[in-house]
Amino acid sequence: MSRRSYRHNVALGVTGPNTNTCLPASLEILSEEGSLSPRTYRMYDGYFKEYSRREIGGQAKRLCNPMMREMYNQVLWDLEGLQCCDIEFRRAHTLPQFARIIFSLLNQDARIALDLDTDGDGTYHSVSLLPQDTGIDRFRLASTWIPRNLQGARTLPEIFDYVAQDPEPPRIRYPFNNANITALPPED
Repeated sequence: MSRRSYRHNVALGVTGPNTNTCLPASLEILSEEGSLSPRTYRMYDGYFKEYSRREIGGQAKRLCNPMMREMYNQVLWDLEGLQCCDIEFRRAHTLPQFARIIFSLLNQDARIALDLDTDGDGTYHSVSLLPQDTGIDRFRLASTWIPRNLQGARTLPEIFDYVAQDPEPPRIRYPFNNANITALPPED
C-alpha cells in the first residue's frame, strides 16, 4: 500500500527529490499497510521550514524539540497509529556498533530508516534500509533521492561511511535529535 501511496504523493508533488520530505517518505516506504496523505506531507514540510528558520544560535534544538516531537508524532500517527514512544531511536558511532544494532533490529523484524550525511556538511537525509534477497549482507536504500554512490545493493560498511554522526551528546528526552537509526516495530 505505502509504496503505491508514496508514488501517488510524488505524482502530486508533495514529496520527491526536490522537497524536504525525506523523513516521512522513508517511513512511508517502510510501511506495507499504512500510507500518508498529501496533507501530512504538506504539514511536515511546514514544520521542516519552521524548524530550519528557528535553527539559528546555540539553543535551536532545545527550543525546537517539542515542535519536532509533535511533528514526528503526527507523521507516525497518520502512517500507522504510532507515536515516538512506539519506535526506537538508536545511535551508532562505529561500524561494529552499527552492524550489531542493524542485525539486532532485523532479527526483531523491525523496519529501519537511517539518517545519512551524504555531503559531509551536516545536512542529514533520511532513507529506508531494505534488506536484499541476494544475501544477509546486502541492502538497498530508498527515499526521495539516493546519492549515485549508494544506489543499488550495498553492504553495511559501504552505507556506514555516510551515516550521520551528530557531535552533540545524546538527548534523553528527545532521542530523535541524535539518532542515526530509526526503527519502526514489526507490522502485525
